[in-house]
Amino acid sequence: MTGYLDALNVHTDQFIFYLYPNAPSGGRVQCRFPQPLLASIQASVKQFVRVRGTAMYPSFGLLPARIEVDTAPEIVETPKRSFRTLARSLNMLPAGADVYRSLREVGQ
Repeated sequence: MTGYLDALNVHTDQFIFYLYPNAPSGGRVQCRFPQPLLASIQASVKQFVRVRGTAMYPSFGLLPARIEVDTAPEIVETPKRSFRTLARSLNMLPAGADVYRSLREVGQ
């Protein structure tokens, strides 16, 4: 699952962070992880990442309620960053154009 990694909690025996997926339903997914992954997760805070592990789903809904993470998160490009890279590679933007500003101006 991909999303924005935030809200790291290591004050208890169960290490947790929250993943905020780029999904229309919004919400967050609790991710539990073992202590050996702590350094890689700290380096991934405030990044858009892909996490892998065992997902536990509620009886309804599209997002898992929890993921037991078993490998280090992989930092991936955000959808906006990917769009900007694609738009520039196709010469769809004038030189120096700021995609983020353009998207805000049209209300996206």
